[in-house]
Parts: sequence; structure tokens; C-alpha cells
Amino acid sequence: METKKRDFIDLLKSFRDYYGIRHHHKEVLVWFTTLLFLAISSTLLLRTGIIETLHKDLSNFLFISLFFTIIFALFFTFLFWQFRQREIANNTVLACTNLISRIFENERMKLDLKKGDFHGAFWPKVLINEYRAIKDSHRVIGSEVISYSIVWAFYLGVLTKIMWSFFG
Repeated sequence: METKKRDFIDLLKSFRDYYGIRHHHKEVLVWFTTLLFLAISSTLLLRTGIIETLHKDLSNFLFISLFFTIIFALFFTFLFWQFRQREIANNTVLACTNLISRIFENERMKLDLKKGDFHGAFWPKVLINEYRAIKDSHRVIGSEVISYSIVWAFYLGVLTKIMWSFFG
């Protein structure tokens, strides 16, 4: 195998290692964020006296509802962003792994190693093309849909409790 391809494989391995660690980090943040939101929501749902002790007027209802909605929006935005970052890391790891496998399978494979702009970074064009092919073939991960559904359900549950506390 020629030196240029060996150097490229080393570059792919470093990308794969870096984005593999990044994928793990984003996954941990996603689950921590989800569990934190669920813990806050569960506390509001299950403990009596937190919301019920407030004066039952429209301004308190609007303030509490708006405050919880803003908190939910911040959690949800962070959760969405972490899932997107996890997806980028996952696709990069898969692209690097696929390219390494193909190079070992066919050592005479022609590689376009010219630099290309990829979201503000310069990556080899062959890696950019492989990344885009993987991104096009993958869709939303099931755990992402489940997380969004659970977080939305708890959000709606807390809002329902807030309404019952003020108007029930």
C-alpha cells in the first residue's frame, strides 16, 4: 500500500476515534438532559403543595405556565441540538469506517484527497462524499423519537396539573 493511502487511513482512524468519543459524550448529555427534565417534571407532578400553595389568580397561572414553557423550550432545544451533534458524530464514524474497509478491500482504489469545505472545516473530498452518502441513507434514530415523545408527554402532564391547580 502506498504511503499516501497509509497516511489517509491514519487520518481516518483519528477522525473515527475523535468522533467516536464525541458521539459518546453527546449520548451521555442527551440522556442526562432527558432524565433531568423528567425528574423536574415528576417532582412537579407528584408532589402536592408546590403549585397548589400559590394564589389562584390569572397572573400567577400565566407566570407559572410561561415559566415552565420557557424551561421546557430550553431543555428541548438543548436536547435537539445534542441529538444533531450525536448524529454528525455517528455519521462521521460510519464514513471513516466504511472508507477504511473499502481501502483495505481494494488497495488500488482511487481516492479524491483534495480538500473540500465541510461546514467550515477542510476535509478530504472522498470523506465528505462518504459522509453525505451515509447521511442520506440514515433517518431519525428511534431513541430520539422516544425521547421527544416522553419529554413532550411530561411537559403536557405538568401543564395539565398547573391548569387543574388553578382552575380545578
